Amino acid sequence: MNEESTLYTGIEPSLVPTPVDKREYGSLSYTLSWIGAVVNINSFMMGAALVPPSGVLNLPQAVLAMIVGMGLILILMTLNGEPGHKYGIPMVIQCRASFGMRGALVPGIIRALPCIFWYSIQTWIGAGAIKTVFGVVFGIGGSIMTYYIGFLLVQILLSCMGFKGIKWMENFGAAFIIVALFVMFLVIYSTFKSDIIENLIEYKGSWGYAWWIAMATFGSTYATYVVTMGDIIRELRSDIKRSATFVFHLIGVAPFTMFMAIIGLLCSGVTGTWDPISVFAEVLPNKPLLVVTLLFIAFAQITTNVLMNVVPAANVVVNYTPLKRVPASIVIGAVAAFCMPWKLTTSTGFTHFVTFISAFLIPTGIVMICDYWIVRGRRYSLEDFYDVNGPFSGINWNGIIAILVGAAFGLAFKLTWIVSIVPTAVAYVALCRGGWLSKPFLKDSRFAK
Repeated sequence: MNEESTLYTGIEPSLVPTPVDKREYGSLSYTLSWIGAVVNINSFMMGAALVPPSGVLNLPQAVLAMIVGMGLILILMTLNGEPGHKYGIPMVIQCRASFGMRGALVPGIIRALPCIFWYSIQTWIGAGAIKTVFGVVFGIGGSIMTYYIGFLLVQILLSCMGFKGIKWMENFGAAFIIVALFVMFLVIYSTFKSDIIENLIEYKGSWGYAWWIAMATFGSTYATYVVTMGDIIRELRSDIKRSATFVFHLIGVAPFTMFMAIIGLLCSGVTGTWDPISVFAEVLPNKPLLVVTLLFIAFAQITTNVLMNVVPAANVVVNYTPLKRVPASIVIGAVAAFCMPWKLTTSTGFTHFVTFISAFLIPTGIVMICDYWIVRGRRYSLEDFYDVNGPFSGINWNGIIAILVGAAFGLAFKLTWIVSIVPTAVAYVALCRGGWLSKPFLKDSRFAK
């Protein structure tokens, strides 16, 4: 114990491995945390973007594209989650093996920037929901920028105070949104049945290149989770078998993501409107249900932002600057204020955003997966992660080069992460096997010489 405490002396507590006796999640609470995280408007928006007027797929094509894209992402999430579960380390520490202590700044930035943009996008959506509520209940309008700034300030305050105390509200809010969406589904089906058949089922669509693009784009919605699994799964009890985590991810993510996405594409297909708040206001049958639903939508944006966006980004800031968690959270919120979410929350802007960030996020995750499963044989030394003079000090150029190779393939072929997986993996493993570029990083690995 004394040796361990010396190892972590002076290190921000959020970067220290989570002790086995302090892990909060059992299998049920871990699965529920995923349900709470994925019940947000992102899936609704992405589903709406796959069918006319924004996309070109029909209903069966869109559903299959969503299933395949999400299934591949869940596999990658589970593979990259094992080190975090096994050793209790966050993403910024896990990256040191494949990128080095200094080189880990690269995947840190690749992960933190999308966090900040998602933070801004979801704040904009929540602000739109609150503005609509004020208009319906009090007849008050005003500029949405006022609601955006106010809503952002509330989230900055909550992220500084810590949000675990009311984390149970995330699951309650998620449950209510699911009920509201089910009501919306019934309303849409009963009111627009003929339009659904004509616009979404009888519509020819495409099984060609457009389908592959749609599949990759939908999966891109969760690309950030592939990289940052260590920040989430490190709280899962260590006595739970790691082979079971895929089942937890499948149950917690797939059904509710699909449900929200299908509601989104049905709404878009029959109303011709992509904006989720406008669709809710048009389709929900009465004002009380609309008001409560929009309030929970706003709350869902807060919980997802604070737990899934602020925490990973703050870990990066804390790891590479003198700032502690609270000032780091303030900085992240301040930067998010200037991300111009009104340009990203259009059907074209949103799909371009998730497509571009996945071109770098998935190769980053693939490097981490290959390092743990292939190069290290599923074995890490915690001492090496925290030894500033150890084998992981400096920059591991193998990982950085592999990311660039994967991103180049993805952007060139416009299928982003789908075509980047193999080139990234081959590049990283080949560079490690050669051993000439970053020999010190290969200590105790399968390719050590």
